[in-house]
Amino acid sequence: MVSNCNKFYFVASGVTCSKVLSDANISLADFAKWNPNVGAECTGMWAEVNVCVGVIGGTTPTTPPTTTSKPVTTTTTTPGNGIQTPQPTQPGMVTNCNKFHWIAQGVTCSQVLSYNGISLADFAKWNTGVGADCSGMWAEVNVCVGVIGGAATPPTTTTKPPVSTTAPGNGVTTPQPTQPGMVTNCKKFHYVSEGNTCDQIISYNGITLANFVKWNTGVGATCQSMWAKTYVCVGV
Repeated sequence: MVSNCNKFYFVASGVTCSKVLSDANISLADFAKWNPNVGAECTGMWAEVNVCVGVIGGTTPTTPPTTTSKPVTTTTTTPGNGIQTPQPTQPGMVTNCNKFHWIAQGVTCSQVLSYNGISLADFAKWNTGVGADCSGMWAEVNVCVGVIGGAATPPTTTTKPPVSTTAPGNGVTTPQPTQPGMVTNCKKFHYVSEGNTCDQIISYNGITLANFVKWNTGVGATCQSMWAKTYVCVGV
């Protein structure tokens, strides 16, 4: 994935390349350019990862979209900050969200609140589908854990600083949750699905093990401690 990406699309299992192009209203040429590892014919696209479907400056003017020019329906841009909402999302998410958290299987509501230093009241307000007691929170979706202007209700947990960081120069916020020990200046991320190996991630992103370990110290020198269902850094 290119380093100047500012719009992302989560490729769920079973989603085809043509659906991604249609949903994001982009051409295959641009998609392959922004995600070199998918290949010119999109045969290398993986499931359960985020791909780039937009960059700072927009699409290449000389490459018209191959699909009809319908509006983008799968993602919405948060007003004023240019951050694209990652997919899929918890139903009822507010439109002015600018900080997101991926809910892996087994994650509890209290863990999300504590990890992000927010209150249940704000979390339920930003994600109305979860309900006042958070009983409706889904797994395997992105939820909103921050909005433009900040929280309205002080968190009930300790007032630790937010865990996510903004990548310098492009305003792209680090997706959550992350592999422990990730560097703070990361600007390219990879979601580690169940069953992914370190070798697959290194090969897919065209990086070395040495750099991968340097950017994600928690994985260990031989990558033996890499966590599944977290984001790792694959570019700075």
